[in-house]
Amino acid sequence: MITVMAAMFFAGISGSAAADAAAVGSVMIPAMVEKKYPRPFSVAIQSAAGSIGVVIPPSIPMGVYGVTANVSIARLFLGGYIPGLLLGLGLMLMSYIFAVKFNHPKEARISVLRI
Repeated sequence: MITVMAAMFFAGISGSAAADAAAVGSVMIPAMVEKKYPRPFSVAIQSAAGSIGVVIPPSIPMGVYGVTANVSIARLFLGGYIPGLLLGLGLMLMSYIFAVKFNHPKEARISVLRI
């Protein structure tokens, strides 16, 4: 689920699906494999999460479409937030279901606040 969240945040910065998948995947896939996640699952979830980069604004394809079709880029960007969040939440739900079903490794909870 963290790799999906990282891809969503990076999509909001880069606007490119290829850059999103390459940058986040080069860090997250080896880390997931090291933590004993199956390699096919790691690659699949990262490639699916990387594709969110064209939906979450500022998206390069949205900008190109807005300029060529003379459509409001601001409206295109506003129209991409909710679908992008829904795609991300759906991928996180799917990864949770797969983790429970196939008994993927769990991380211990770390308490940030120590009182």
